[in-house]
Amino acid sequence: MVLLVLFLIVPAALYFGYGRGRGPAWGLLPAGETAVGEGAYRQARVRTWKPGAAPLAVRAAALSSFFLGQMIVPGALAALGGLVVLAETLRSSQSFPLLVVLVLSAPTGVMVAAHLLAAGSAMLNRADDAAPRARRAARWALLHNGLLVPALALAAAVAPDEAVLVVWPAVYVGLSLAQGLLVLHAARALEAYAARQDDDPAPPEAALDAPR
Repeated sequence: MVLLVLFLIVPAALYFGYGRGRGPAWGLLPAGETAVGEGAYRQARVRTWKPGAAPLAVRAAALSSFFLGQMIVPGALAALGGLVVLAETLRSSQSFPLLVVLVLSAPTGVMVAAHLLAAGSAMLNRADDAAPRARRAARWALLHNGLLVPALALAAAVAPDEAVLVVWPAVYVGLSLAQGLLVLHAARALEAYAARQDDDPAPPEAALDAPR
């Protein structure tokens, strides 16, 4: 529980630091109509607007991207330590296939984390290239973890006595695959949000009607 809280500090700080998917970048959205004027013949229906915000899928994808992306630092350190341990095991003629898989996959794992961090901030800031960045991060995550699935299965098959050690990496891989699909969904949500505003743009004076 303590470790979970510690691992949530950085993602939460980044999520709130980048504005939680709110702010001027998200523009205005229709908020219905309201009657103005007095009397039956003087009343008019006027459209009102409200500040826009990132869709739920975008916010969830950004927060989870920060959660997995923060592994860039411990992942890089673990990769360096793994190389040292792997070198020692090779000298002693011992075979640890799981260690080999994890060490060889570390460089692309670090790249995945970097792409997720960049995509998370771009999505919350609604950067011009937020959707392409999200898709790029998702492709990296899906490809990296998709290749890890057979590699972990092979490691377990080669060393059955170490098969239990594959469980936690396999769980992390499954989580990463699911998160990659979420980021893809967030990219589509970003484009749908932009299309909605393009189809029904707020007039210049609409900001005066937006509730504070």
